[in-house]
Amino acid sequence: MFSKTIIRNFTIAILMALGIGLFSGTTIFSQNIETIKISGNAAGVSTRYIGAVEGNINFDIKDLQDLGINTYRIYGGMSRWEPADDDGKYGWPSINEIKTNPNIINWAQWDQIMTNPPQGSDYWWSGQPGTVWPGNAGTIFNSLKQANIRPVVR
Repeated sequence: MFSKTIIRNFTIAILMALGIGLFSGTTIFSQNIETIKISGNAAGVSTRYIGAVEGNINFDIKDLQDLGINTYRIYGGMSRWEPADDDGKYGWPSINEIKTNPNIINWAQWDQIMTNPPQGSDYWWSGQPGTVWPGNAGTIFNSLKQANIRPVVR
């Protein structure tokens, strides 16, 4: 019985040969092709990150796992997690100020919005009440972490 790799490589070789035969009149190829060598060895590394972009009314970690997703883009706009401006100052505090004094951030306020979003859904901003996923950002990030899926917040 042949391995999946050998079958895959053989199929690719056949498709390449057919492509060369079909397009040889219109495409320039090397005229010295005599044989096609098939090998059971990997030629390189395929894409390392297979991602999905967050929808706007539902989150289901099982769907991502079933698809083999390992990165997940999340919309992290301030309108989502900061529905009311907490200080009115753009760019304050700076990263250095936060490193110097982490308590400069009102963590309780951010924890509240991340665990108890408006209308009971982290997608409150997107759909009609009762039609969106009833969960929060904390659940999303924890589920992704447990599933070894890298969040990409944009």
